[in-house]
Amino acid sequence: MLEEYEGDKRIWDISGTNYLGEWQSEQQDYHFSYYGGIWGWATWRQTWEKYDPEMDLWGQETVKRRLQDVLASRSQYEYLRTVYERTYEGEIETWDYQWGFARHINSGLSVVPAQNLVTNVGFGDNATNTTDESSNMANIPRGNIEFPIDSHDYVAVDRKFDREFHKLRTSWWERIAALRYFSDAVLRRI
Repeated sequence: MLEEYEGDKRIWDISGTNYLGEWQSEQQDYHFSYYGGIWGWATWRQTWEKYDPEMDLWGQETVKRRLQDVLASRSQYEYLRTVYERTYEGEIETWDYQWGFARHINSGLSVVPAQNLVTNVGFGDNATNTTDESSNMANIPRGNIEFPIDSHDYVAVDRKFDREFHKLRTSWWERIAALRYFSDAVLRRI
């Protein structure tokens, strides 16, 4: 995939993670999403150079409106607005939300496999962020994609996948007391 999409400015990273486990694998080997997994991923130097750990652009209202336009979903925007604001303010210590922010404000897409190819073995009491071993993102079964991988004749976001991932992610978020920050009104919209 790195070779396939090298030079395509729409594609920002290649992910080995499919948090849903499997998504339309009988129809395709991979799809495009605004949400790539950070467990088993790759990108290109020229794309990574746009990464800003300080998220300087988050302070601009026009950037927040642009993010809302890109996502085309109020609940996804509200979730990310909260996450990005807390990351920008230093309340969440991580590196990956900043990567997602850079990708989002540039309308960048991730290549996501139709079947999950990565298992994060870092869940548990000694983990920094993934302490909940019962999380719906822990122990995602690994699939098997056969090579060669069929290429797409198009590049377009799979919004249905993004909606399903959003539901999964927000249910995980709600279970972690340290991260709960949404108002009841926002969660009802999801």
